[in-house]
Amino acid sequence: MEFYFENLGPISKANLTVKPFTIIAGKNQSGKSFITKFAYSILSGISEYNKKDEPINGTALQNKVRWVFQQANIGELVNKFSEKRNCLVKWNNKIEIKINPTDKWKFAVKIIEKNLEFRNHISYLPTPLLFDIEKAILNYRGFYKANYGVPDIYWDTLRDISSIGISETPSVEIIKKIEEIVNGKFRYDSAKGAYFLKNKKEFHFSSVATGVKIFGIIYLLLERGLLDKDSILFIEEPENHLHPSLAVKLVDVLTALTELGVKVVITTHSPLILRYTEFLINSDRFSLENCSFLNLELENETSIGESNSNMETLLKMMEPLNESYFDITLKEYGNF
Repeated sequence: MEFYFENLGPISKANLTVKPFTIIAGKNQSGKSFITKFAYSILSGISEYNKKDEPINGTALQNKVRWVFQQANIGELVNKFSEKRNCLVKWNNKIEIKINPTDKWKFAVKIIEKNLEFRNHISYLPTPLLFDIEKAILNYRGFYKANYGVPDIYWDTLRDISSIGISETPSVEIIKKIEEIVNGKFRYDSAKGAYFLKNKKEFHFSSVATGVKIFGIIYLLLERGLLDKDSILFIEEPENHLHPSLAVKLVDVLTALTELGVKVVITTHSPLILRYTEFLINSDRFSLENCSFLNLELENETSIGESNSNMETLLKMMEPLNESYFDITLKEYGNF
């Protein structure tokens, strides 16, 4: 699965190949979230319409991009530092999107492959705090259906977990793996919301450690059969709020998901996650061929990157993250 991005946000030019385990790294404001959000907009937009037995069209994709990015003027997504005028996004040579800086609500969408079929389930996990604001999100989007304020990357996941029942064939093995990691179980009830069960005691998600919540959301998605063969899971910076030992165990869960046929795409600033991925590959516990690494290099307000499946890129991603405290302070304050 191939994406091409040109002049999107801070990105000058980048291509993303989505494989079973895809890692996107780079400094803040290098465009990691722009890439994952736009990829999600395209894939989930197609999937939602196909599941309604409706062919995807330009208007549907325009709507999905707007509801994910929540920009009053969609032209704001165009790179402001580029000499080129338009933003260009391509997916698998099947869809081509062009955005002009003056575009407000509409932009050019070219659907190259007619009757495009893509019914895979797409999930986006922007933050483990999702269920802490569940009532506010569900009430606002339920009451003000046409009003911006809640991006689809929040709404879609909450909607799916709250409205879809438990699957008859969930992935029991990975669910048990998560139960062992957190020493408990997760449940969702329409009246109670999401909660954690430990030693027969119930804890609402707001009372659960933030680092445990990310496991809970993955658990609930698995329980509903939303993470299965050919589905895709996007996660932004999963290391946030995690103790290093749990960060490693989360990578074990994510790579286990790939064995089900799930494609996992993460953005990260964590040297630990990258090092552990290197360890899994070098110890033959995970295949390099199943990995895709995109390192966004930021220079003069714009970034560039090309994804591939080689260890050189993985090691290059680690370099700025492994910078020592001494080197950082030296750069900041000069020689002393």
